Amino acid sequence: MSHTWINLSTRWSLSSVQAALNVIISVIGTVGIWTFARFWWQRAGARVVRRNSGIPLSALFTVSSPGEAWDAVTVQGRRLFAIESWHLLLQVTIVILVTLACMLSGPIATLASRTTRTVQKSTLQVLHTVTNGSSSANLLEAIMLWNSTIESLNQASFPTDQLLDFLPPSTVNWTYIPSEWDPNWSMACNFTDETLLYNVSGQGNYTFYHPLDAFPVYRDTYDPAWLDTSKYRIQADFISWTAGSGINAPFTDVLNFILIESDPAIDDRWHTNNETMHLSLSVLHTQNLSALDNQYFNQAEATSWRPVGPVGNASYTRVECSITRRPEVPDKDLVPWVWTNDTYSITMQYTMFWSYPFIREEFLNITYPTPTGKEILRFYQAYLVALGASMDITPSPMELSVWMETVQLSAIFLAFILALALVIILFSIRYFVFLKRHKLELEATFVPDGKMEWIVHSARMAASDGDEESDGKGSKIKDRVYLQEATFGYFAMGETHQNGPDGETRRPSLARVHTRGNSVSGPPPHSRGSVPRQPRTHSFPPLSIIEHEKQNKSHPNIPSHQEIGTVFNLTVFETDKEAQPSPPDSSPHTCERNADKPPPITSSDSCGQSSKTIDPISPSASIEPSISPPNSRPTEEKL
Repeated sequence: MSHTWINLSTRWSLSSVQAALNVIISVIGTVGIWTFARFWWQRAGARVVRRNSGIPLSALFTVSSPGEAWDAVTVQGRRLFAIESWHLLLQVTIVILVTLACMLSGPIATLASRTTRTVQKSTLQVLHTVTNGSSSANLLEAIMLWNSTIESLNQASFPTDQLLDFLPPSTVNWTYIPSEWDPNWSMACNFTDETLLYNVSGQGNYTFYHPLDAFPVYRDTYDPAWLDTSKYRIQADFISWTAGSGINAPFTDVLNFILIESDPAIDDRWHTNNETMHLSLSVLHTQNLSALDNQYFNQAEATSWRPVGPVGNASYTRVECSITRRPEVPDKDLVPWVWTNDTYSITMQYTMFWSYPFIREEFLNITYPTPTGKEILRFYQAYLVALGASMDITPSPMELSVWMETVQLSAIFLAFILALALVIILFSIRYFVFLKRHKLELEATFVPDGKMEWIVHSARMAASDGDEESDGKGSKIKDRVYLQEATFGYFAMGETHQNGPDGETRRPSLARVHTRGNSVSGPPPHSRGSVPRQPRTHSFPPLSIIEHEKQNKSHPNIPSHQEIGTVFNLTVFETDKEAQPSPPDSSPHTCERNADKPPPITSSDSCGQSSKTIDPISPSASIEPSISPPNSRPTEEKL
């Protein structure tokens, strides 16, 4: 397993894992943006809780969506890249990157996961090599069984230094782990790669069943000890292909399989199955040669075919092994029977196994390659274990290592996701601890968080002029009430248009939030028969700030809107006293009035002369810019 990949599961499919990763990426991104926005809100909220003043509005703005990121870009413009706006730029960048990650969660999940084969433990049903005390058993023409067994051994990388005591199912992709195998028979082998032979010729005295005598040059390649017939048994068989079907047609290809092993009949070794065996397996490959008495083309008459004359090409491969049984075995009936007396069946099954690929290649006029020493030894292993396992009718469970399709996850991706999750958890805990610790201060100051709370905050300010309102029963008005009852526009609902000095309709230059006191705050308490409260306002002709600036240029004596702090139409409700009209002060030198009894609102040319009375506006908490006409001063209000 690569260090950059981690095994995730052998049961889940890759598509299921990638679907889950899509969800995880989306959840992490969504919760991460929310947590990131809460971090910046908490950072600014802490300053408000500590009663710090002069906090920039940009410090209270949090970006939690691409739309808000766009708002920050459009409002700030190039100032977004200024040093004092670094926190907004960071929020915008993070939100855009996380949003892109959520949009591309599919490709990210594909790159962060893969399938591969890993080795896992699994319980398999195996067949043991049951001996039944047989010394002459054989297994003939089991081509499919040998093919599947050899393929299974090759895929498992089973070594050639031992014989199998049991046969795992070929349908399972098992693998060889040395600690799981404790062989009863071990082998020490020497391999001879394909070696060319020169000046090879047939003597015409021996058939293809005796290649050592038919080809003296090939016989000389053996150590003389192997040729001692008093100690060793020699068995051979062959397959061939001729250039035609006529009499004495030349042979284009011949494969001879030669087995030499310790004679099993000596000391009754075919019955004890204990002694060390010496084994030699070899393949002699001859091409373009002639033979005598080859007018019969069937296996029964092949015993009379005698190679004669020079051989066009000749080569051989060989493996020589010493097979040793360990002194003590767990069960003597579950041991491969190496000392078989039926050596003829072994060489015959070599020719049966290689006949089909050999004939197929020859039929296509393709020269068949010489089997290697490892290939002929692998067949020997497969033949013996298949022979013994064929006698076991009851499979046994055994835990072996198998190759399994495993879904892997990128270690880098996993570390990144875990780090993000940890940061989100820590920031969330920090945020909720902050809310719990400063609950009262936050409720009192009401630090807006997000667009909804900013709208509610505007409604609160419009309704209460900055002071907390109650519903008349001592309870604080809920946010949803402000949201349901407040309106936005140039005038409050049901309010009449204000008229200018010449009777024309005027409206404020900016729309604003309006609240209805009777629906938000409830009716004010008053005594029976008293007159309902009336708004107290500083009322001036409702000119826009731009118009006021134009008048400043023509009337220098008029103060600018920057100089006048009370040029806005502020509606203030008295909740503890009845609103009663007060006669105007008779003094011609002052413009003061009784604070407890507000007079009717008038527009005058001078302090003491009233020229026009303006009806009170609707009881709506609104801020309307207006200025006084020339040669007049704003009325002072003593509260």
